[in-house]
Amino acid sequence: MGVAVQPRPLTRRGRALVAFTALGLAFMWAAALHAYLALPEEALVPTHFGPGGEPTSWGSKDALLWLALALSAAPLVILAAVKFRFTLLERAPYLLSLPAFLTRLHELSFEERGRWVNMYFEALAGLGAALTYLMLYLYLALLQALSSGQLSGLVVPSTMTSVIALLAAFLLYLRRLSRRLAAQLKALHAQA
Repeated sequence: MGVAVQPRPLTRRGRALVAFTALGLAFMWAAALHAYLALPEEALVPTHFGPGGEPTSWGSKDALLWLALALSAAPLVILAAVKFRFTLLERAPYLLSLPAFLTRLHELSFEERGRWVNMYFEALAGLGAALTYLMLYLYLALLQALSSGQLSGLVVPSTMTSVIALLAAFLLYLRRLSRRLAAQLKALHAQA
């Protein structure tokens, strides 16, 4: 089905990014559980804010847990993809949209493939870590709005700008990795 790759453990940087992501998720859930348990059962929390940051809709305190779950989803999917990267590559490569990488992967030696897979997935782990802390910032801003009754007007624009910047940086880094791979393969073919 996919390309055979010799599995290799993540580098120290990759493991640190995974741990950093897990730590951010744990902190988000600790904040969510603390806020949830601190509020009385009948408490209402803002669930929607108007353009000026004022609450326009209210819901039960369960919304705090649902929000934490929603904000944790992307980092959790990224952590799972990093954990099962070799399984994904071998059994379901169609789930990975990396054509510049996947079409050239078979040209590498069996041993070298694992190193390159790790480089790409460590980039994904970096994106996951950055997204985790961006979602944590958003969640803490919403918890702060719960106590102050007002959401800062900078939260939404700064979050949206940060997401766009993160995705652009991630895609540019993948492009750079693809160029490095192409250069390595060109040198390899020149030797042969």
